Amino acid sequence: EAAPEAAPEAAPEKPAEEPVEEKPAEEEKPVEEPTPVSFSDKETKFESKTWADLSDDIKEAVTKIGYDEESWHEDGWKDVDNKNWDDLTEEEKSGAETLGWDKDAWDTKYKGKEFSDLPDAVKKAVESLGFTEETWKDEAWPHEVEHKGWMEFSAEEKSALYVIGYTKWKWD
Repeated sequence: EAAPEAAPEAAPEKPAEEPVEEKPAEEEKPVEEPTPVSFSDKETKFESKTWADLSDDIKEAVTKIGYDEESWHEDGWKDVDNKNWDDLTEEEKSGAETLGWDKDAWDTKYKGKEFSDLPDAVKKAVESLGFTEETWKDEAWPHEVEHKGWMEFSAEEKSALYVIGYTKWKWD
C-alpha cells in the first residue's frame, strides 16, 4: 500500500497590507486657447472695412490717397502704392496718417526696426504671428506664416499683417 500523501505545508501568512492611500487624480488643466488678438480699425488701416462701413472722414482720407468707392474694393496696386513716404504729397500723407499709416509701415513694414522700438500695436501683431524678439531681429518669418498665400490667412492673421503694413497685393 502506498503511504498517505503528506498534507501540503501551509503557506506562510502574509503580513497584513497597509491600506494604500489613493492620491486624487491630478486635475487636467484645460488647454488655454490663445486670447484672440484684436486691433482697432485705425491700427489695421481700415483694410478690412467695406466702403459702406467707412465714416465720412475716413472716406475723405481714402480719397486723398487716390481711392474711391470702386477702387477701394479692387485688388491691386494703386499709383500711391508706388511712392515712398517721403514722395507722398502733403495731402496723401495726411490721408495715409488718418488711415493709420506711418513712414515705417508704408516704406519698410518695420523691417530693420528694433523690436523694442516697435509701436505697441505692431509688437502685438508680430507676436501674434509667432515672432519673438530674436526672430524679428533676424527677420526670420515663422514658417507657418512665411509660406502662406494671402487667402490662407485667418481674419486675425490678416489683421496683424495689416497692422505691420501688408495688404493682399503687398503680400502675394
